[in-house]
Order: sequence, then C-alpha cells, then structure tokens
Amino acid sequence: MKSIANRLMIYFGIIIIVVCGGLGLTSIITSSQTVHAIVTDKMATQANDGAKLMDRGIRGDLQVMDTIANRNVIKGMVWEEQIPALQEEAKRNGYIKMGIANPEGQIQFMDGISGSIADREYFIKSISGETVVSDPFVNNENQITISMAAPIKNDGQITGVLVAIIDAKAISNITNDIKFGDTGFAYVINQKGTTIA
Repeated sequence: MKSIANRLMIYFGIIIIVVCGGLGLTSIITSSQTVHAIVTDKMATQANDGAKLMDRGIRGDLQVMDTIANRNVIKGMVWEEQIPALQEEAKRNGYIKMGIANPEGQIQFMDGISGSIADREYFIKSISGETVVSDPFVNNENQITISMAAPIKNDGQITGVLVAIIDAKAISNITNDIKFGDTGFAYVINQKGTTIA
C-alpha cells in the first residue's frame, strides 16, 4: 500500500511540477511579448517625435535661408554689396560661410573661394525653385559640413542660389538630445540608408 501511495505522490508531484512549469513558461513568454510590444510602440513614438523635432529644426533653418535670399541686397546680385550682408548673416546664424551661385552654378564665397557647384544636387534643386539641405559631406578643410541652398528670385525669376555651409554637428546636436531609456540613443539615416548623424 505504501508503494502505491508513494508512486501516486511522485506522479502527482511530477504532474504539478509540469503544470506549474508550463504555466510559468507561458507567463514568461506572454510577459516578454507584452514588454517587447510596449517597447516597440514606445520606440516608434519616440522616433516619430524625434523626426518632428529634426524637421522643425531644419524647416526653421530653411526659412532663415529664404528670408536672407529675399533681402534686397542679395536679390540685387551685385557681389560687392552682397559680401557684407553674407558676412553679417553668417555671423548671426553661426554658418561657417555663405556664398552666391549664378544660374550656371559658378559660386563665389564670402572668403574669396570660388568654384562650380553645378553638379551638386542641392544646387540643381535650388535653381529649380526649392530651398533644400544637403546630406553631410567632407569639405576641403576636412570638416563634416552640410550645405543649405535657397533660390534668389528677382521679379519672379530665379537669378541665382544662396548657399550656406554649416557644421554637421548641428544635426548631431539635435539627435544627442533624443534618449531612449538609460543607454538608448538616436541616429539619422538618409534615403540611401547611410547614417548621417
């Protein structure tokens, strides 16, 4: 009789261990999936908020470019009159330098450097009427920079392009302010999948 009771206790013990183990495993899996779903949703929300923050910052900079391009001294397209205005605006807005490009893409910067930007995407879009920002690139001084470009319009016609070169850290400063938890961070990728900030 004792051996039957012992066997039953062992079987019931095994059954209880298996059932409890199964319930515990199911509970762990369910809670893990719930936490994963919550974190994924929160990350998507935070990424959306970060994108809006980045968009507001860039839109603000592009509006400043439009405002500068609409100044009479810039629209006049007289280089000697434009230089002091460009120097003033670059200092006020924290730009590395500014320049004016003619419709053929020949650019003159306020520091005396000139060249051609006719093949640059930001120039092509801007000469077509868009105010744009480029992807970061390494300039001649080995700095990672970004170009912003705005069309210069006089009597409805595009007579040139205003270009501002800014430090790419401006975008990184925005992403540095975006945190996720204690160790999470944000980064920006362009349409080609390249990390740019």
